[in-house]
Amino acid sequence: MSTARRRLPLLVLAAGIVVVAVVMFTYHPAPVIPRDRDHVAAGLPEGCLLCHGPAGRAPRPDDHPISQACLSCHRWKP
Repeated sequence: MSTARRRLPLLVLAAGIVVVAVVMFTYHPAPVIPRDRDHVAAGLPEGCLLCHGPAGRAPRPDDHPISQACLSCHRWKP
C-alpha cells in the first residue's frame, strides 16, 4: 500500500474533525424571548428597548451586539 493511500483515511478524518469543530464553535441557537406578560406587552421589537435599552430596568450586557433589530437574532418561545 502506498504512503498516499495510507494517509487518505487520516486526512479525511482530520477534515471531518475540523468541520465538526467549526460548526460547534460557530453555531449559536437563537436566544428565546419568553412569552410572559412583560415580553408580550412590549409587542413590537421597539418595545424591547424600553426594558433592555441602556436606561431600562434590565439593560443588555456590555458584550451584546449593538444592533437594534432584536428579532434578527432573538425568536419567540414556541
